Amino acid sequence: MSNTNPYDLRFQIFETARNVLTDEYWAKVNRREVLIESGAVDAIPEFPTYPTMNDIMDRVQVINEFVSTNS
Repeated sequence: MSNTNPYDLRFQIFETARNVLTDEYWAKVNRREVLIESGAVDAIPEFPTYPTMNDIMDRVQVINEFVSTNS
């Protein structure tokens, strides 16, 4: 195990949350483009919003609660 300090661990959780949310964003953008190009939908899905810092911090809380649970 590496000698990771609490600051590094928190940053890793932050990076994980940010990466997951941006991956979800780009997946929605790509899915929307595929649907538009294929003409398979009657209505064009709304363009997704890019994750905000609040969105990221909310996801950080979820990850931190999961990691911190003593189950």
